[in-house]
Amino acid sequence: MNVLVATPVTFLGLKATKTSNNQVLVSWKTATEQDNDHFEIERSANGADFSTVLGSVTARGNSNEVVNYSFIDANPLQKWNFYRIRQVDRDGRSSYSNIASLQFTKPNSIVQLYPNPSNDVVILEYSAPASEKLHISIIDNKGAEVKRIAANAMAGLNRTKIDISSLSSGIYLMKTVIAGNTVIEKIIKQ
Repeated sequence: MNVLVATPVTFLGLKATKTSNNQVLVSWKTATEQDNDHFEIERSANGADFSTVLGSVTARGNSNEVVNYSFIDANPLQKWNFYRIRQVDRDGRSSYSNIASLQFTKPNSIVQLYPNPSNDVVILEYSAPASEKLHISIIDNKGAEVKRIAANAMAGLNRTKIDISSLSSGIYLMKTVIAGNTVIEKIIKQ
């Protein structure tokens, strides 16, 4: 005999958005809720280890209509923030939402990298104080350089397209030397 168990919460998606005061608004919706007690907001720096619980939000409990929820992460991590919601029932059972990610860089960062994650091309945006030769290395998770790029930077804002289509899916580090500063950014190749 098959027994069907109703899903206690139907999630409609999770989003993470940077606010104007350098915080992160974590927002999600539910389509239905059954005996739902609360939501726990979890954060990870790597997208796998969600050991940090930022806080909780009381749930509606029972609902057959769309309900909006939100939570503010007042102290996001520099670089990557991965969020997920753990829904907890009144009987202690739980389930998880999808994962939302947000790259959070300092406003005065000299390097921006987007879109990230990407399948084929990422754009490196950087500010150079003077014209110079730019050296970029892409390094795999074993520490081996898998791609080297040289570009001519002009004084001011520059954008360099980097083709990553030949790389295997995974996480890479991009090392860039600009004006004597070494900047390391994470690239996620889908």
